[in-house]
Amino acid sequence: MSPQELIRCQGKILSEKPNSSLYTYEGTLFLNGREIPLNPDQMLLRGANLRNTNWIQGIVIFTGHETKLMRNATATPIKTTDVERIINLQIVALFGILICLAIVSALGDVLNLKISGNSLGYLHLDGTNKVKLFFSDILTYWILFSNLVPISLFVTVEIVKYYQAYLIGSDLDMYYETTDTPTVVRTSSLVEELGQIQYIFSDKTGTLTCNIMEFKTCSIGGRCYIDEIPEDKQATMVDGIEMGYHKFDQLQQDLTESRNKNVIDEFLTLLAACHTVIPEIKENGSIKYQAASPDEGALVEGAASLGYKFHTRKPSIQFHQKENECFV
Repeated sequence: MSPQELIRCQGKILSEKPNSSLYTYEGTLFLNGREIPLNPDQMLLRGANLRNTNWIQGIVIFTGHETKLMRNATATPIKTTDVERIINLQIVALFGILICLAIVSALGDVLNLKISGNSLGYLHLDGTNKVKLFFSDILTYWILFSNLVPISLFVTVEIVKYYQAYLIGSDLDMYYETTDTPTVVRTSSLVEELGQIQYIFSDKTGTLTCNIMEFKTCSIGGRCYIDEIPEDKQATMVDGIEMGYHKFDQLQQDLTESRNKNVIDEFLTLLAACHTVIPEIKENGSIKYQAASPDEGALVEGAASLGYKFHTRKPSIQFHQKENECFV
C-alpha cells in the first residue's frame, strides 16, 4: 500500500490505556473493514532510531507524559555516603541532647523560682506566669546551648570534599593522553566512598574494553592464526603437537592448499553469515557494520578482512562475498 492510498483509507485504532510496561502492547487496527491485531512487534518506543530505511508509515498512540518510557521513569534516588549518614545521626543525637538540656534547665528554673522565690526578689518575677516563663526559658537555654550543635562542621566537610575532588581531577595517573581527557568529578558527595571500597565487580564487555572490539586471532583445525605473532610465539612442533601462532597470510595459503581448507572456508563463512549485523553502505562504497553487540561487529569485520565480506541483508536471506564469488 502506497502512502497516498494509506491517506485515503478510513480507520481507527482500539488501544490499551497508557502504562509503564515496555515489552507488552495490545491493540487493534480497524482499517477498511478489517481488524488487524497489534502487538509489541509493531511498537516503537519514544526516542527509537530507525536505520537503513528511507521512510516508514506509523501512527502516534501516546505522547508527552503518557508514553511508556515516561511512565516507566522513576525519580533519581538521593545518594548519601556513610560519612554523611554518621554525621546526620550525630547531629540528630546532639539536637536531642540540646532539647533535653533546654527543657531540664527551664524546668529547674521554674522549680527554683517556686521554691526559693521569696529570696530571689531582685529578679522582679512576682506575679509572672510560670507556664509563660517555662517556654521563655526553653528559648533562652536553646540559644545558650546552641554551640553544642556544630553547624560549621557541614561547611568544613564540604570544603574538604571539594579539595579532594580537585586533587582527583589533577591526578596525572588518571589522565587519558590519547583523547586529552582528565578525570572529571561530577559530584563531590561520594568522594570519600572511594577510600572505603573493598571489592570491585565489573563485566568483561564495555567497562574494561571501552566497547572497542577487534578480531585478533582464531583457531581453525588445530592451528592458531594471528595478525602479528608475539615474541617467542612462532609456531613450532613439540612432541608431535603444533604450538604457537601462524600469520593470517598463512591462513590464506591454507585456504587453497591445506587439507583443512574446507574447514577454514566453513569457519569464515559462518563468521560472515551467522549474526544479526546490518551493513550500511556509505557514499564512498565502504561498508559500516551496525551491530547490537560489539562482539558480533568485530567478528564480521574480521571475516571481511580475511576476504569473506558480508554486504547485504534481506528479510529472509543474507549475502556475503568471498573474493570474486558471491554466496547466499
